[in-house]
Amino acid sequence: MTSNLTVHKFLRFLWVGVVSSLPVVATAVHAETSPQYEFTVTNNTGSPITELYVDDTEQADWGDSILGDSPIDPGETAPFYWADEDWVEGDPCLYDVFTRSEDGTEGFAEAVDFCKNPAITVSPK
Repeated sequence: MTSNLTVHKFLRFLWVGVVSSLPVVATAVHAETSPQYEFTVTNNTGSPITELYVDDTEQADWGDSILGDSPIDPGETAPFYWADEDWVEGDPCLYDVFTRSEDGTEGFAEAVDFCKNPAITVSPK
């Protein structure tokens, strides 16, 4: 039979271990999700932009939209913070950007240099 004192010591030891490991976990998560690029998207169309995709120019699949649930309304400019998980030192800053508006209009910008021009404007064709 285990005494209450032994159980109490074990729980305190466990609690100290969990609490002391939190800064390490938080630092690791922050390092993986830190944005590498900051850029803006301006909507010069007549419809809210509801999807926004960014990927390097060598990828064939767009992945998930980085826009979330907040569309970019006509005339608005929205800031974005994005990191290329496959980036390595020396890679170019060239990325393709694809948008889709609420009315189905699609926009595409090829080989945008995020290092030189971090502003993207989506305009009607």
